[in-house]
Amino acid sequence: MTIREGSTIEAQRLVHGLAMLRRWVGNEVLTRTKFQVPATIVAYNTFMNAVDRMDQLRSTNITQRREKRLHMTMWTMVLDLAVQNAYCVYLASTSSNRQHKTLSTFKQAVAEQLVQDWLDKQKEKKKNNSGTANEMNQNLGSIEGGNHMLVRNKPRKVEGAEGDSKTQDIGCYLCKLRGFEAKSIYGCIECQVAFHPECFTAYHYQDALKGNTKVLVEMLKVSERCKHERFRKKKSKYVGSMSHFELPDQRKPKKKG
Repeated sequence: MTIREGSTIEAQRLVHGLAMLRRWVGNEVLTRTKFQVPATIVAYNTFMNAVDRMDQLRSTNITQRREKRLHMTMWTMVLDLAVQNAYCVYLASTSSNRQHKTLSTFKQAVAEQLVQDWLDKQKEKKKNNSGTANEMNQNLGSIEGGNHMLVRNKPRKVEGAEGDSKTQDIGCYLCKLRGFEAKSIYGCIECQVAFHPECFTAYHYQDALKGNTKVLVEMLKVSERCKHERFRKKKSKYVGSMSHFELPDQRKPKKKG
């Protein structure tokens, strides 16, 4: 095996040239001894501290999470290295008046740019949903005229018990139109008939409904206009009013004894 001298052209081509390296060998007085060594060694000695610095910066603001998949760990490492290199280029190419003073703010800006399309779609979707909700609210306010409000029915006295009263049950009007006999303790002040909360909403705000429920309510209201005996509103004296309106008492009664 032939050993080439460092000064030969073949040796210099193999190591991509020689570079000056200064080291203390023990017999110097004031200055270090100069050596001609392969450029790769000089490059390593010069930039090995930068590698440690890169690892330090990456560990302080790392993207990696607890992943069992090796390819995800490698991906987040490459992503962190790319962002760090981009930040170094940003610092070198900008003046003192920089928008991003730290790596964390720069990294946040990069992340926002990567998901900007998704954020725009979500904002547009939210805007459309808000417009639909506003349109529905406008419809709700213009469907029925009058003071249609659902309140609890008036109480009636219980036979055989002095001073005790119970909220009067009245047959739900919409359930009656559907052919059911179901009672409710709530009624409409304007209509003076009883409704379940769901039936009240369906009857007075039918334009806000969708699908089969809307079709069914429309058919019932068309039948109601026929003035058939079955579809007439029989007003009840037990339906509540605003003069009797009060908030329910949520306090539990104390046990006697």
